[in-house]
Amino acid sequence: MLVIGIMLLMLVWYRIRITPEMLRGRIAEELPVGSSLGQVLAFLDSLDIKHSGAHPDARSHFDNGQGDFPTATRVINATLRGFRKGNLLSDGIFMQFKFDADNRLLGQRVDYGYTFP
Repeated sequence: MLVIGIMLLMLVWYRIRITPEMLRGRIAEELPVGSSLGQVLAFLDSLDIKHSGAHPDARSHFDNGQGDFPTATRVINATLRGFRKGNLLSDGIFMQFKFDADNRLLGQRVDYGYTFP
């Protein structure tokens, strides 16, 4: 019985899990470059993903603004933790959405995060 229970639990996990690749695909379909800040927040809320509000992007000022998105002025940070993350060893899936001065999406990053002792 225990083996059957574990197999059922793994099957349920496999069906509800979310991976960074899956999120990147959904973002590419639903949030093209130029999407509004409100659209990004609605997307995150629809997936029940915890997120910050939009705040100034201090990193855009490092290296004379030569980072991934040099014109970024605002950022939303988001995290998917718990049972739904696709890798049980990771701490979660971490996302950053970068916006320009008009609150239009410039791009995003989606990756697993790990902490090891």
